[in-house]
Amino acid sequence: MPDPDLTRRAAQSASTLLLLFAVLSFPANVDRLYYQGCIGNFLVSFLYHALQEPHVPSCPNRRKLTRLPSSTYEWPCSRPNERCTIRWCLQRLDRAFVCFICLYTGCRLRYGDGCQVLVVGMSLLVGFGGMILQSLAIGVALYLTLSVELDGLLPPTLQLVFLAAALLGPLCFGIMCRIGAWCIPHRWAWHSCCACLVYTGGVLNAQKGR
Repeated sequence: MPDPDLTRRAAQSASTLLLLFAVLSFPANVDRLYYQGCIGNFLVSFLYHALQEPHVPSCPNRRKLTRLPSSTYEWPCSRPNERCTIRWCLQRLDRAFVCFICLYTGCRLRYGDGCQVLVVGMSLLVGFGGMILQSLAIGVALYLTLSVELDGLLPPTLQLVFLAAALLGPLCFGIMCRIGAWCIPHRWAWHSCCACLVYTGGVLNAQKGR
């Protein structure tokens, strides 16, 4: 019989496989540094979610968000244990990789190939600097990406996917912050948005920088 704890951890990290699927779907000529950043993001995210511990929100208003309105069944939820050094580091590295993926795409499209060192340094600073800095960095990255004429870089359908994921991703993340935990359905919704953005970034980074 499978170990229940191992099964739970596998279920928690399963949604990160969407990130791997997005990476495996990249064009063959995708920028190497962006590709490596996405692989690192997948590996860290997989471990980060697998190592989260079970958590049931105590606030009744928050617990309403962990189930369908017509059901009393609550989805399994968990959150990181910041008292554990490994989990603390993984959480910050996960944020740093997310920032790198977003900033690298925007900066490369806008300013060209000479910004790699700056983007890596900023991503590490933001990743270990807290959620406010991360939100600002991702907002700047989206602005830089959208400020470029995308019609010649992405087909219209993929542009719509990019915009939808850019809007729905923060909404889903905000709901999980409100709950105070990661729940299975929200996890899949969040990583679906992330995978769409990662793949779109792969297509954009298959183009030459300025």
